[in-house]
Amino acid sequence: MQRPRLQSGAVLVVSLLLLTVMTLLVLSAINTGNLNMRILENTRAKQEAEAVAELAVNEFFSDPTNFDPPSGGEISKGDYTVTIKDPECVATRPAEGYTAVEDTVIPRDTTWQSRATLEHGGSADVSIVFGVEIRMPQGSCPDPA
Repeated sequence: MQRPRLQSGAVLVVSLLLLTVMTLLVLSAINTGNLNMRILENTRAKQEAEAVAELAVNEFFSDPTNFDPPSGGEISKGDYTVTIKDPECVATRPAEGYTAVEDTVIPRDTTWQSRATLEHGGSADVSIVFGVEIRMPQGSCPDPA
């Protein structure tokens, strides 16, 4: 008398399928983790570049000679170089609180606008448009167009 065959290879097929599914799940998790790490690194590089650009802009603002006559330039911070375009006077008005017989001696509140750009090998490029209001002597700001 022959015994009935209980195993016909179904267990092997099922275990191979489960192993394949588990392998695909692990590979998917690894790819997701790698993608998240790249996103995090890009975000960090962008934030660092923005902080460096803002630091350079603040340094540029702290020197009033950059506005009379208006001149841009390059500011280096570590591995980064920030290029600042020549500031443009976009508005001017008489400063408040001054009393003078002639309008020509009253200082002017001038509004300037410029652009700072930072390029870092394509990994983190930043462009910031900034403005500042400065009290300057009459005639320091050419008439805005």
